[in-house]
Amino acid sequence: MARAENEALVRRIFAAFAEKRGFALRDAFADDATWIVPGSGTMAGTFRGREEIFAFLGRLPKETEGTYSSSLIDVLASDGRAAALYRASGERNG
Repeated sequence: MARAENEALVRRIFAAFAEKRGFALRDAFADDATWIVPGSGTMAGTFRGREEIFAFLGRLPKETEGTYSSSLIDVLASDGRAAALYRASGERNG
């Protein structure tokens, strides 16, 4: 995929998630995709492949009682990969 296509894909992923269109993401992730959430919090970790990524994404609204939201800040893309810089927030256990 070209750089522009990779960037557009990341932007579509974040738009679909923001609009709560989870099923639109079904074909967005490659079998070998990796989603990394840095830090040591409950949601931090490395999620590999569609199954792990979807399990992680499915946990977000449950863990935050529906208050989770994310805001895409920037996309870094090349012909072979893309990364997203985003801010996530939500309330958990008060």
